[in-house]
Amino acid sequence: MGETICAIIRIPMPLLKLGVAGFIAMYLNIIPYIWFTHQYAEVVFRADKEYLRSLNETDIQGQNGTSFDKLKPLLEEEMALSYEEQLNIQFHWLYELGIEQGAKVMIAFPLLQMSICLVMETTKIDRLVGSRILYSSAFLLFGTCTLIMWFYDHWLLFLFETFCLGFFVFIFCTVPFKILNELRKTKDYPKDRGLSVDCSFMTALICLGQLVSSAIVGILIEYYGSSRIINPYISIVAAVGFLHCWFIVDYPELNPKSEGESSESEGLTNRKEETFSSIVRD
Repeated sequence: MGETICAIIRIPMPLLKLGVAGFIAMYLNIIPYIWFTHQYAEVVFRADKEYLRSLNETDIQGQNGTSFDKLKPLLEEEMALSYEEQLNIQFHWLYELGIEQGAKVMIAFPLLQMSICLVMETTKIDRLVGSRILYSSAFLLFGTCTLIMWFYDHWLLFLFETFCLGFFVFIFCTVPFKILNELRKTKDYPKDRGLSVDCSFMTALICLGQLVSSAIVGILIEYYGSSRIINPYISIVAAVGFLHCWFIVDYPELNPKSEGESSESEGLTNRKEETFSSIVRD
């Protein structure tokens, strides 16, 4: 057990850089799942109290077509509704519609991930482009799209955002572990480090990123009062992730011989792949 703890503490610098990139990626990845449907309701269905207040009493009753259906029965019963009461009813009705449709749009996330995976596997683009460009471009594309959505309101941008997020999640789930596999084959990497220890360290930082991000996003929206603050927030985090992946993360360049199946098999055989259980038994 002592050797296991020491192995976790003595983190090679290339692994630490890669782990920090995973922390930033998960920190960024968790935000859209909290923010996407909320802003979808605000932008597409105009579930925005400030916007509704800018309308007069007649306009608010017919705002966004079907939303009037929620208010019409109450008006027909001649209920004495104040302007604020009408506004609140309208807002909650629009918000419910937006959340419902936004959740359906989010189904495209996993579908796009599977499609991108199929394209990558059949075309081998990752081998032609390289891990640095793929990992960095995922942050750049995601941050750029979100920044555009801060200035322009259009439902097509949400469709583009689903593609960006699908691409980002696919890259995040594949490229870092490909880089880890290449790092472990370099001469300078400690020979006695087990694969399970390295993967556990990566997973710990990824989970930490999710925990920290989940706690901060809710506080940020509550303090600012609108989900619009999330757009520049995502863009800033994405910019940090892009710079880290492009300039700081180490990307080993394997020689042609090591890319063959025989030499790869030999490298994996020579590498001591320890598990937690084997370390404890020793």
